[in-house]
Amino acid sequence: MEEFFNMSNKELEKFNILTAVINKQINQIQAADFLNLSTRQIRNLLNQLKAFGPIGLISQKRGKVSNRKYKYQHKQKILRIIQQRYEDF
Repeated sequence: MEEFFNMSNKELEKFNILTAVINKQINQIQAADFLNLSTRQIRNLLNQLKAFGPIGLISQKRGKVSNRKYKYQHKQKILRIIQQRYEDF
């Protein structure tokens, strides 16, 4: 069974460059320059790619709620206060 997943352009670019490193077409220093990352980050990405495949390069934050997001009730309370004080808002 084939598995499908969405990758952003940035993640796809990382994948292409890291596969070039694996195929020894470029080295880790050149990959770091292309992606504007450190060589340590390149090594970590290569380990992720080898362990999990292309899925390892996809951001783990995708689809999760931000830690800074206000609760719905809090937003409604603020909107009620604003509408009471500023009727034309």
